[in-house]
Amino acid sequence: MGASVRNFGRETIADSKRASPRGSRPTPLLFVYGTLRPFADVPMARWLASVAEHLGPARTRGRLYDLGPYPALVDAVRRDEWVVGNLYRLKRPVTALRTLDDYEGGPNGRGEPEYERVERIVELGQFERTTAWLYLYRRSVLRARRIPSGDYADARIMSAVVNRRLRR
Repeated sequence: MGASVRNFGRETIADSKRASPRGSRPTPLLFVYGTLRPFADVPMARWLASVAEHLGPARTRGRLYDLGPYPALVDAVRRDEWVVGNLYRLKRPVTALRTLDDYEGGPNGRGEPEYERVERIVELGQFERTTAWLYLYRRSVLRARRIPSGDYADARIMSAVVNRRLRR
């Protein structure tokens, strides 16, 4: 059984470098699921919008957790677990991915990086599938609240509603 079957088609950066001929270009597609989505009013989301073309809503297999200021995507446990996000085509993938790796993969003073860039299958609509980069969370989510819908936008809306009710 090949690695792609055993891992549901998931591929790490190291795997993609082994499988790609020397000098080949990385995929220009990026799947985002949290604070880099178009609705997020943060500097990096605005930067991404300036260096990439937004292709639309998409989803990928996984579980989403709320870490407070941002979410964490981890591998799915069951086949029916999905994370909702958006797909972008990077205009200059090598440069943009280097910047994103620094932003998402930085150790933040705690040793190992929080996120790792990996290639995964992403679905756009019902019939279109492609491979895109995404950032997978590499730390424990035991103390984090799971977002059952898999959509960070839903979690932010629900959080705002609860906070508004608590302030009354």
